[in-house]
Amino acid sequence: MNAGYKVVSLAFGEKAGRTRVSRACDRCHRQKIKCDAAQPRCNWCTHQDVPCLYDRQRKRRRNYMQPPENARSSQDGQFKFHVTGLFKHRARAILLNSSTANTELVGDSTLPPSKLRNQTPEHLSGHIPITKGNASLSSASDTIPALPCTQGTQLSRQSSPTIDSFSSPPWENIAQFDPGLNHESSSIDPTSLPDYDVIKSLAIDFYSSIYSSIFPILDPILFERTLSYAYETDPRTRGARKSACLCVWAFLAFMSIHQLEAGHRISPTERLRVLHYIETSMHIGQELDIDLLQTSVIMIVVYLFSGKLRMAVMWSTFASRAVLLLGGHSKTCLERASLFTNSIELGSRKDAHLRNLFWLCYHFDKELCQRTEQPPFLSEHNCDLSLPRGYKDYVQFTMEADIYSRPLFPGDLRLTENRSQAYAALYSRRALEKSDGEILQAIRTLDGRLEEWRMAVAPDHRPKLFFSAASGIGRDGADMRAVMLRLEFHHCLAYVHLASTRCKSWSHRHEGELEGVSTSLEISVSACRSSLQFLLAVKSALKPKVFWLVVFYPIIAMQTILWNIQESPSTQTATDDVALISRVSQFIHDLATQAALQNEGLGSEDRVCIFVADLECAARQSVLKSVPATISRQSADVAV
Repeated sequence: MNAGYKVVSLAFGEKAGRTRVSRACDRCHRQKIKCDAAQPRCNWCTHQDVPCLYDRQRKRRRNYMQPPENARSSQDGQFKFHVTGLFKHRARAILLNSSTANTELVGDSTLPPSKLRNQTPEHLSGHIPITKGNASLSSASDTIPALPCTQGTQLSRQSSPTIDSFSSPPWENIAQFDPGLNHESSSIDPTSLPDYDVIKSLAIDFYSSIYSSIFPILDPILFERTLSYAYETDPRTRGARKSACLCVWAFLAFMSIHQLEAGHRISPTERLRVLHYIETSMHIGQELDIDLLQTSVIMIVVYLFSGKLRMAVMWSTFASRAVLLLGGHSKTCLERASLFTNSIELGSRKDAHLRNLFWLCYHFDKELCQRTEQPPFLSEHNCDLSLPRGYKDYVQFTMEADIYSRPLFPGDLRLTENRSQAYAALYSRRALEKSDGEILQAIRTLDGRLEEWRMAVAPDHRPKLFFSAASGIGRDGADMRAVMLRLEFHHCLAYVHLASTRCKSWSHRHEGELEGVSTSLEISVSACRSSLQFLLAVKSALKPKVFWLVVFYPIIAMQTILWNIQESPSTQTATDDVALISRVSQFIHDLATQAALQNEGLGSEDRVCIFVADLECAARQSVLKSVPATISRQSADVAV
């Protein structure tokens, strides 16, 4: 540590850095040595017999805690204010402060990272609670027999996140694991497979659950063929056997997330070993078949549940190209799939399943587009988007057993199409060149399509345009699929109307704003409030395993509401919004704590807690800073 400074704690709203004891003279400053600032000459200048000068110009440091003055004049992303930059700068300062203090571990490493918040307010004290993961592979008796646990083998998270990692969005799990792994001791034997009876039992559990309808990744008859290829040793089916084996391992990783049967659980570290084995076993020249496509789609689901968005994007790209090569996007496949009547005939059954895999690829492609801001891969210009036969009739939010045999998919396919159209019309490269009139016209068109979709849903299951706690959650509000669908709807509504912030008339507005622009902004903020209020209403139904799936929606909503608070901080609405953000922040913290426990501390849930705590503090400060100005205006009115 340089002399002449003392370390101060970093709290939200304070300057990150050091407090100067004395100012060094110009020569000592140039030589990078301690200056005692003695008068008339310091010690070094006295010995050198030179004058002691203080003429250098001092650079003014930028205050990162305040938004830039020209924030409103930017053309793109008006609603993304300064919170992301604040988070990056604060993370850098925290890491530097932590390394200076030689702090390797904060709190007890046996606790989940976010659990420490209940002991001391670390999200405000300048320390990131980091768990130094040394999670040994479990050797419990209820693990899969084909996953032997060797002594001394470990999967560990890095002791601290790198500075570059804070460029990722806060809803992404950036926890890094050793990519090398000791192949001799911890990798899966290429000749081994999970126990056949275990896989059969897990398959039965899968087919009898709602997950087989939400994620139609496997067909019962076709998966029997996959198992026969995987567990036989006929050299004539070597290529098919390799794809089948990868599909079996991927299915095991998928089931480890849902843990439908307690007797066949595998730990998160064992799941990582399975994922690593699949990634290292595939190569670009491998023969493409439906088992390989199933494997890639399952990997997308697993990585989405794990919050690993970059890996999910890579697998989504591979799966999208694979389904195109297999013809799942074509009208020919659709026509053959329409002949399927749930018989044992394999031709139409295979086409029907291929079509289901296409729709999963299409949905995940659009989902990842909005979560990562990466352009989508599948386009409606190249794909037949005709819905499955009878889809509009049976795709309701129901948990009845007779619906399990029909594919529901993770979301409503019609809403997924609307989300795709919203990106193309408002956020694609060409859309960024549109004029104000074209932007507002696109918003009106997309808003009409969203309302048309909403009214097409049965009244008992229809998402409310604007949700409030008094209106209730409805018959199926606690159904996880219904929860995700309502969050998607409110996010899409806000996503569409927030594009109005790119209008030049908004960035250079005067007293008379454009009515269309201001109305769109009000709709987007109201949709975000509805999303947060609905999330609080159904929080008891949310399980830790969906943390990384769900957390994207409240963070985006909280950012938008914070922007609105900063626009009008002195209103009663702003005060109510701060209270809403505070409740959601506590909910996210509680869910993150449970998720960290379930994931054995191998995730970066603590990073999410830090970010939402910063959002909450920024909202509170905006309101508190507006109080003196409000009092001054009231006093002036009284004086008049």
